[in-house]
This record gives sequence, structure tokens and C-alpha cells, in this order.
Amino acid sequence: MAQMEPFQLKPDEIHLFIIEKVSALESLDEGKIRSFCEKWGMEMPLEADTFWVGVHVARALDFNVSRDKRGDSALWLSKKKIDLKDYID
Repeated sequence: MAQMEPFQLKPDEIHLFIIEKVSALESLDEGKIRSFCEKWGMEMPLEADTFWVGVHVARALDFNVSRDKRGDSALWLSKKKIDLKDYID
């Protein structure tokens, strides 16, 4: 994988970024999520388990994602014995 520039947003991109991020995360469509990340210069793991854990952690902790979908991801993670507290500073 080619080295990507560090992820940075310009102030006028924030709103669009949030809308696209929530849409990608709520879709749980791998292609859509990877396209979103590539568009915004974010690297994503190629390994499937690592990818999906990252997606579900992002969904579970993002208050822009609907409460139901955050709960679904928290449940998915708990079934995998992954504690969200490990991802909170």
C-alpha cells in the first residue's frame, strides 16, 4: 500500500466529512467505507477482522451515528469480547 499523507481536514470540509462518514459507517458496506477512507486520505487495514473491529468501534463511539446502530456495533464488539473502554482515552 502506498504511503498516504496524514489525515487533515480544512474547515470548509468538516460538514461534508461528517455526513459522508456517518453514511459510510451506517451502511456497513465495506466498499463504501474503504472508498470514504481513501477519498479522505485515511489508511484502513487490509485484514478483515481488524477492519471490522475498527468499523464497529468507530460506529459505537460516534454520536453522529444513530443510537440503534451504535448499540448494534457495541453488541457486535461485546460478542467478540472486545471492550469499548479500551478505545476511550
